[in-house]
Amino acid sequence: MSDILILNSGFGEYRPGLPIGPLRIVSILEEKGFSVDFRDYQLHDPTRHPDPNEFYSFMNPTSDIVGISVICNALPTVLGAVVKLKEEHPDTLVILGGPAPTDVGGSILEEYPVDVIVMGEGEYTTVELMEALQEGTPLDTVKGIVYRDNGKVITTPPRERIKDLDSLPFPAYHHVNFADYQRLACIMSARGCPYDCGFCSAHSIWQRHMEYRSVENIVEEVLQVADDSIMLGFLDDTFVIQKSRAMDIIDAIRGEGVDLPYTCNGKITLMDDELLTKLSETGCFQLFYGVESGSNRVLQKLHKGHTIEQAREVIRKTVTYDFERVRTSYIWGFPFSSLEEFYDTLMSMGEDIRLKKAVTQMSLLSPLPSSPIFQEYSHLIRFDPSIQSRAGGLPIKQSLKSYPHVTEMIKEYPQVFSSFYYYDHPEFRQKLETISKIDWKIWEVESEKELLEKKQNLEGKGGSEE
Repeated sequence: MSDILILNSGFGEYRPGLPIGPLRIVSILEEKGFSVDFRDYQLHDPTRHPDPNEFYSFMNPTSDIVGISVICNALPTVLGAVVKLKEEHPDTLVILGGPAPTDVGGSILEEYPVDVIVMGEGEYTTVELMEALQEGTPLDTVKGIVYRDNGKVITTPPRERIKDLDSLPFPAYHHVNFADYQRLACIMSARGCPYDCGFCSAHSIWQRHMEYRSVENIVEEVLQVADDSIMLGFLDDTFVIQKSRAMDIIDAIRGEGVDLPYTCNGKITLMDDELLTKLSETGCFQLFYGVESGSNRVLQKLHKGHTIEQAREVIRKTVTYDFERVRTSYIWGFPFSSLEEFYDTLMSMGEDIRLKKAVTQMSLLSPLPSSPIFQEYSHLIRFDPSIQSRAGGLPIKQSLKSYPHVTEMIKEYPQVFSSFYYYDHPEFRQKLETISKIDWKIWEVESEKELLEKKQNLEGKGGSEE
């Protein structure tokens, strides 16, 4: 029997992604002498359905301690399975970590039979937690956790950010087959984000601070995975935040003879000709931009730091370079966005699609508990399982209405499952009606003309259609 079973629950996307976070936890535990059994639910259930019974059957504990990495989309499925696990195996100790429980750890322990939640960066916290459990020392000595003691929920002091990322072992790649993940090697060159986007909760983990791996350390990891991969994906939200560093990383990788194509995230305010030239000439086949809105007023409220005019200029420039794809992303459902501003956003997306090599996507705003928007508008959150299927959400959210026991969980505990909700506001239904009629695969010019007519009609009425 292994010391701990680590499960990756990260599903809800359209295809499996290499579970870098859980694999880093596995790696440091093994480095410290713990035996680990690792499994990835993405490979078990390709249907992406939120069925707690299916996840429970996948668990099949091989240890008295089960650690589960959880993203927001998987949270109700995982917690439903944990309830059943505790009914069948009450002595099994359950630990949750990952993005989802970090913001709602206390609420989860108040309502569900989870034993411990690891908050934020998990490597050192998980090791200390396992050592404390093994040695029988009090859990209040472990920083960065929430746990239950005699029925009382206790939160220990937060753990300091990991400063020396080079000291961490590489992910436990020996536990995975790269062919299961399209042979895409995912590299995180830094941790953190210095920005304060209104819809994002990253600051709850990173405190708007960056920590960087050395170029040499990144190259060493790339060399380790290069033979098993056909492409690289830099996962950093802000890979280009230091232009010279980004270019040094690419040059160093190429200097070792690795010429795999790669993807990365750009940022509207940071792109210039020198950087675009470097990326396009060294194998970057897809560049991603988070534009978010076609309205300058909304962009300002989101603290994005760019205008829609700047975004349009950068996107038009980027497609002239030798990238296979330039992907742009937008969000709808802001409770403070007017119908006219919503149409402005759709028009901006239409402009993107007309550009050669540009593709675009739109997502319904997810109420994340520690995001600035949630802090101001949490009283407006509502839940309706039919919304996601009409809004073109991720597969797991689209299938919610087929699992009434899961939707009841979500309705009962909004403080735990707020990411499945939306912000209700006067024009939400009109926006939803428009979204549900759009064929995102075939954006016709006629659709844009219709949107333009609606926008002009709104302007004639003073910008409101309530």
